[in-house]
Amino acid sequence: MPSMGNAHADETKNKRNKNMKTEYTRAEYMAGNCMHDEFYAQFVTPSIFELVKSHIGEVKIKKSQDPNFNDIPLAHWDTLYSRILFCLDRKKFKRLSSPDAPAGVMDWSLSDSICIAKEAARQIVAKAEGRAEP
Repeated sequence: MPSMGNAHADETKNKRNKNMKTEYTRAEYMAGNCMHDEFYAQFVTPSIFELVKSHIGEVKIKKSQDPNFNDIPLAHWDTLYSRILFCLDRKKFKRLSSPDAPAGVMDWSLSDSICIAKEAARQIVAKAEGRAEP
């Protein structure tokens, strides 16, 4: 299997080391102050990591030939929606993603779920390859 290490991964590593920041708001992400994986990595909990590992399957994730796991059917990622939401640190997500939303309201979408799940998959690959990930 080819390594998931590519120019994007190198750029991400360099930017991550340069910034040395551990939390990013959605506004910072949208302004380009952090990368896609940095924003979504902060929401991957141990429970989400294990959920993705068991539901999608570690073997399938490691065999993926696409850095964005687009060779794994979208329907597989879609089915994780409510489970990701259940495992999510909702207070953290609301604080960083939609701090101006009214109390008890959190902006959450299917795409947020898929981005978090695919970031967990990247971390699964990194761990299997012995690379450090957040």
